[in-house]
Amino acid sequence: MSTEPHDGPGQAVQAEQESRGLEAGRFRSHPLKFLFALIGIAFLMLGCATPSGPDLADLGDQLQAVLDAQRAEHGSPGITAAVVVNGDPVWVGASGISSESEPMNPEMLFGLGSVSKTYIAALVLQLAEEGHLSVDDSLGQWLPRQAETHGNITIHQLLNHTSGLYRYQQKPEYLSSILAEPARIWTPQEIAETFDGASECAPGACWGESAMDYVLLGMIIEQSTGSSVSQVLRERFLGPMHLDQTYLYPDEPVATDRLAHFWWDLDGSGELIDALAQPADVPLASLSSSLWASGAIYATAED
Repeated sequence: MSTEPHDGPGQAVQAEQESRGLEAGRFRSHPLKFLFALIGIAFLMLGCATPSGPDLADLGDQLQAVLDAQRAEHGSPGITAAVVVNGDPVWVGASGISSESEPMNPEMLFGLGSVSKTYIAALVLQLAEEGHLSVDDSLGQWLPRQAETHGNITIHQLLNHTSGLYRYQQKPEYLSSILAEPARIWTPQEIAETFDGASECAPGACWGESAMDYVLLGMIIEQSTGSSVSQVLRERFLGPMHLDQTYLYPDEPVATDRLAHFWWDLDGSGELIDALAQPADVPLASLSSSLWASGAIYATAED
């Protein structure tokens, strides 16, 4: 859907609304319910075979009807979806609009938000399987600059969010920082130093989804491989799996006109506003780079 990523300004906006009068715009959608509806139709129609001819046309009509109904029910400006069977796209569809002047289309890229973490976790575990690192390694072993403050945290605890690290993406000062410099490209080290704060608990003593966990994992990936996270992702996963419309932004350049627009309730009025209508005012580069390995992968529905 065309809304903000999970690790993104939404949580920080909510934290800052008392001082700025802003409220995060979130669609009250149920993506699993929607996904199950699409899968249910697909498998009822498909069985174990990929349809063709009239069957495929009939399937497409039914899936499009589900997509249109879900968009209307949840009040989303626009949605894209895809059904892939045995590696082959059976159907891709779009419903609604990206902007007031442009309809939604299946080729548009959406921010995956915290789903980005699953890519990074898979990458870390593959590196562990190959002996490049161990999930029992401490943070201090790989990132000496973190040794004094957080050095005893393990890679395992970063992976499962039991590090206790400060959840900077939820804090009002984070939102203020990215809004102040919308074109800034944050480096991982700058993120770790600028947005660090008091730990919420001792490592292993609590659970909390901190974007910092996966920023640090990204830094460990780069230390253990000698390559950028985007390059390692491309070589190990995205290339071999032919995910040619998936990008870690802004490490990998993406034309902003390929992005589905973000719609937010910026002033708490209940009215959704196209936040990309004036792209120069949107902190897209600052937002994505400051979340990095935690929440900055963009992809089409088909990918």
